[in-house]
Amino acid sequence: MGTVRAAAVNFEIRPCSRWEQFEAHVTDLVCESVELGADLVVLPELISLELVQMQPNLSPKEMVPFIAEFWNDYVSLMEGLATGCGIALVGGSTFDKDRQNVSPICFPSQENQFQPKVALTQWEIEEFGCKPGEELTLCR
Repeated sequence: MGTVRAAAVNFEIRPCSRWEQFEAHVTDLVCESVELGADLVVLPELISLELVQMQPNLSPKEMVPFIAEFWNDYVSLMEGLATGCGIALVGGSTFDKDRQNVSPICFPSQENQFQPKVALTQWEIEEFGCKPGEELTLCR
């Protein structure tokens, strides 16, 4: 097995009033990691919270379904970056329609997998109303 160069990305929340700004932010960070030689890029958990700036008066429980509306766009973004850059991408995480905090794990081969968070924080349970995943996903 050869060497794999990994980038663990630090994600600063930026002003965001529309999807395209979020998309550009994520794309810039992944492309910078690839330019530095990363084969594997790992984004932080819940980077999609940047999107709540579009609806700043939402309660935590309302944030989850609002962010979940972007599920297909989020997954497409992560899949496109993995395929386009030829990297493995652990795409941070976002909320799905089932109120789970899910991480897309994307590969250039498009054999993508999804890992719901199995051990939630008290905040995720009480304030966001999230539901845990049931098992871990094995990626090969």
